[in-house]
Amino acid sequence: MVTSPRMARTSAGVDVSERPHADVELLVAPGAKVIGRVLDQNDQPVGAAAVSQVSSHAILRAALTETTNAEVRFVYDGLPLKSLRYPFSASAAGF
Repeated sequence: MVTSPRMARTSAGVDVSERPHADVELLVAPGAKVIGRVLDQNDQPVGAAAVSQVSSHAILRAALTETTNAEVRFVYDGLPLKSLRYPFSASAAGF
């Protein structure tokens, strides 16, 4: 997976079984930045919450997980612009 600020995350499978080294060129497209907070049912901030972009693929889901910071915010930088909808889920201890 390739990440770069303000660029969409990009991944590609590369088979290097035939040779120990390979040059790979990945083209990345502009991406979106999403900033948010995780709140409980009483609108109180939830610290150390894991926020994941919903995906059925376990490895991709792990790569798309962010944790709320000291200001109880999460930041996704580099979401593809191909969709205006991004389903997220959040989890934290005790919730």
